[in-house]
Amino acid sequence: MADVINSAFDALSELPVAEILEAPELFEAAVEELIDGEQAYKTLFRPYNTDQTVVKYTEDTAPELDDEVQIVPEFGEIPVSDPLGSTEEKYKSIDKYAVGIRISDEQKRRNLRNEVQKELLARARTIRIGNGKAALAALAEANIEEYAVALAWDNPDADVREDFGLVTDLILGATDANGRMFGYQPNIFWANPVTINRAMRNKTIKSDFVGDMASENPIFKKISQNPLLGGYLQVVPDLTLPVGEAYIGVEQAVGFEAQNGAPELTPFYEEGGNSGIGGPAMSWRSDYVHFRGMFVPSNKAIVKLTGLATPVGP
Repeated sequence: MADVINSAFDALSELPVAEILEAPELFEAAVEELIDGEQAYKTLFRPYNTDQTVVKYTEDTAPELDDEVQIVPEFGEIPVSDPLGSTEEKYKSIDKYAVGIRISDEQKRRNLRNEVQKELLARARTIRIGNGKAALAALAEANIEEYAVALAWDNPDADVREDFGLVTDLILGATDANGRMFGYQPNIFWANPVTINRAMRNKTIKSDFVGDMASENPIFKKISQNPLLGGYLQVVPDLTLPVGEAYIGVEQAVGFEAQNGAPELTPFYEEGGNSGIGGPAMSWRSDYVHFRGMFVPSNKAIVKLTGLATPVGP
């Protein structure tokens, strides 16, 4: 019985290298599968298309007017009020991020599909990690609030549920520079898979899954299935984050990924000119490029958790 092909990447892995070079649509679809579905930062950052090279923004304020609703006498003019916004302007440049891979004539002639597949996987992971690091850098620039847990989560006495609750309180009660509450509802837990696994094993989380609910314990589920922790935090695993840190935030409400259009991916083309045999170097290349910049106007919609892992060494 033939193997079932469930994705473009699976189909690509079955093709000879020579046909991969001539299948641009399938190649592009396969790479998108490897990248788009694994971009953890996109749960917190929204895309923002612009044709500018620099984006201007201000920190968010609570969505209220600077005046309250007033009693207006008969025939009196209704007063007009404006949102009370931030006046400090900030800027983020749109930069070009790019990386390419190549296939040699030797790989093509000898049909070294495994080597080509490794290149595709490596580039997809490199792009994912690069985007994750850019999101972390944007959060660091935004000076978001940090919460240091009382006990590392690899300590059996840690109270993960209480840590979740205290951080959630910070976001629920967050106020702008005018003292007005935003009304945020945190629902995302962004962390390294090791950190997530430790949270799942913590006794304060496992206590939710006893008796008839034992089979639903997230410890028995794969991390990729993204269970809810504490009953309200959607798990978002990401290898970019170190084990000792994590973030709790509001979905699609923290930052923006300003971009000059969507990421572009070229099909394989001959390097150095079309000769029919891969140009002077007898090689073909494919390029990835994305003009983008990430920034965080809603720095109260997310909190960084630290101290989640016991330090190693003296």
